[in-house]
Amino acid sequence: PAGTPNRYPTWGDLVLMPSHALTRYPDVLSPVEASVHYTSLLFGYLALIDLAHLKPGQHVLITEASHCMAPQTVQLAKALGATIRRMPYTEVGWQSIQRRSETADSPWLAHLPEACSIFQWHGDTFALPDGAQPLLCSRWCDNQAFAWGDKVLALQGHPEMTEALIELWLDDWAHLLDASQPSQQSIAEMREGLRVCEDFREMLLV
Repeated sequence: PAGTPNRYPTWGDLVLMPSHALTRYPDVLSPVEASVHYTSLLFGYLALIDLAHLKPGQHVLITEASHCMAPQTVQLAKALGATIRRMPYTEVGWQSIQRRSETADSPWLAHLPEACSIFQWHGDTFALPDGAQPLLCSRWCDNQAFAWGDKVLALQGHPEMTEALIELWLDDWAHLLDASQPSQQSIAEMREGLRVCEDFREMLLV
């Protein structure tokens, strides 16, 4: 997957969507010109929404079509009835995550040590949904991961990151960094930790 929806052309993925989901901004734009203005994080689900015949106000829980783990974790928690809130800071860069005390027998963490680092870039957090098992926490965010049943894993961090994706994010979003926030790493620190992503993916995504 691409790091963000706007990067799908970079990766050459084919994205199918119903023709009525296309909108021109404004009408004088050609389809090619208008194609760069699609709504981020929504377009990948439009075909599924169309197939499900959803009406305004209805909700759907998509369990096997997530694009990016961290945003989908927040959406998943909300879909399961949990509250979402903004944090007073943004957690950015390679952050240490630790097992929660309730996770001793969780098969989701069988390949992970007691603590490890994962790439973060988020300013939202969530309460645990009813019936969820808390899995991981960090210094800056109590709820980093949870399991819901034996088939759903929600993870706040970004195990999908590669060196190329991190460089793309830094190119796109470096202006959002705030050196006064201790919860954020500097660009230099993020680049120094690039090898961490390879280790984490090998441990978790097996």
